[in-house]
Amino acid sequence: MKQKLLLIVAAVSLSLLLAACSGQEESADDNTQNTDDTSSDVTEVEKVAEDKVVATVNGEEITGSKYNDMYSQTLMMFQQYGQDVSDASQLQEQTLSRLIEQELLLQEAAEVGIEAPSSEIDDRLAQIKSQFESDEQYQQQLTELELTEQSLQNQLAYEIKLNKYMEQELPAVEVTDQEIQDYYDQLVNQQGDQAPALEEVESQIRDALMQQKQQGKLAAEIEILREESEIETLI
Repeated sequence: MKQKLLLIVAAVSLSLLLAACSGQEESADDNTQNTDDTSSDVTEVEKVAEDKVVATVNGEEITGSKYNDMYSQTLMMFQQYGQDVSDASQLQEQTLSRLIEQELLLQEAAEVGIEAPSSEIDDRLAQIKSQFESDEQYQQQLTELELTEQSLQNQLAYEIKLNKYMEQELPAVEVTDQEIQDYYDQLVNQQGDQAPALEEVESQIRDALMQQKQQGKLAAEIEILREESEIETLI
């Protein structure tokens, strides 16, 4: 059950998507255990009115409805990676930062004509749903994440546009054999005799290093967009 829960979480954030695709496996017992430890329990105090403007990016308003969805996702992410969730101000800061970054990238994607056709969104949604034993189980997980299917579709659209933007607008990244060897050597230092042979993990290492480099280029692009944009936070 926990892994299915994370499938939805992965769909709403690129960083979580990359983490969730790292190949972690859950046992059959894990699939039946209670998921309270990863549920996003957001109090009414932490929420804001859905129509409240929480930030503006180049004149575009970000409202409380988006903030509340993203706050739940941020809380979930913190819990999943064992980070402190007692600091509400830090959660708020991270939530606003992610929302602003999304809006910046959506505006930039729109400027270069990148779209997310409904057929692609439907395909991604179908992939997620197929991992659940029933629609009831799927709906239950949406409820635990305080997401509606529409908000999930909106986030899938963002992921599709972001992936296209990275492929189209960011410089291609390459991973050298030496970088793979260096990464593998670190793995051997950590795991010793338990480390798998290089040929068994070479493709995974290459993918991981490419993702790291892509994320670095994306972060640099976001910083440029921030500097060139008019951003105002209102909470």
